[in-house]
Amino acid sequence: MGESYWHFMFGRSAGRINQTKCGDGMKDYLVEANIGCTIFFCIIFYIIPRVIKYLAPSFYNGLDKDKQEQLPSWAGGMFHHIVVAPYGLYMIYRDYITPPEVYNEMDYAVSFHGLYLVTYAFGYIMGDTIFFTIPELMKGRYEYAIHHIASIALYRGLLMSGGPVIRYLPHFFICEFSNMIFNSCWFIRNGGGKNSAILGVLEKAFAVVFFILRIVNLPCAVFAMLSLPGVEELGIYRFVLIPILFLQFMWLFMIIKALKKKMNAPADKTSADKVK
Repeated sequence: MGESYWHFMFGRSAGRINQTKCGDGMKDYLVEANIGCTIFFCIIFYIIPRVIKYLAPSFYNGLDKDKQEQLPSWAGGMFHHIVVAPYGLYMIYRDYITPPEVYNEMDYAVSFHGLYLVTYAFGYIMGDTIFFTIPELMKGRYEYAIHHIASIALYRGLLMSGGPVIRYLPHFFICEFSNMIFNSCWFIRNGGGKNSAILGVLEKAFAVVFFILRIVNLPCAVFAMLSLPGVEELGIYRFVLIPILFLQFMWLFMIIKALKKKMNAPADKTSADKVK
């Protein structure tokens, strides 16, 4: 019989404490990788709206000015989500099937390429901050800034830490499955399909996936991480974990509000665009 979810998250030992981390001869590589990934995503965010404008001018011209400015984040973010979410799920599967005698010696930073994925995610969050969050902050939309500052701080802590905390990294990555669905809804809605059946199905699927991954699983991962002996390696950055959870519940409230509004008045424009 398989291991229970509760034991998988909270009942296992902490694994090998002396694991690979940034200080173990990787500092120079990680600095270069972070810069490289940031440049990569900045290029993606810069190019992709121009490509869409060229290949799908009717779609691009149908967007208002605000949505045209948000397009790099909606489209460019998919380059991040389609990589980290599936690989995060694979990392969790690998973790689950690992027998205890092997788990106790597991080096997650190396075996699961944990630190490498953090650099990729860090590059994305930096690029998204430049092209999306700062413009949104200038319009008074502060929740994205809170999320990005907390994410940057968390990634910074993970890059400098090692040990068992890396084990819970994929539980953050799989949350991007909800963003993959939500971004798809954005394109369908703004591509003339706001009354389509597929959009209704995807919006409900998004709410379910969001609830499972971000409201149920992520808090378990966070509190399991905070209970580990090695969590001190995150330093002050561990204190951003609770604000990150707070944002998930704030977004859940916005999702429920948007779905309720759509069910009560299907013809009205949904406010779901405000949730990301």
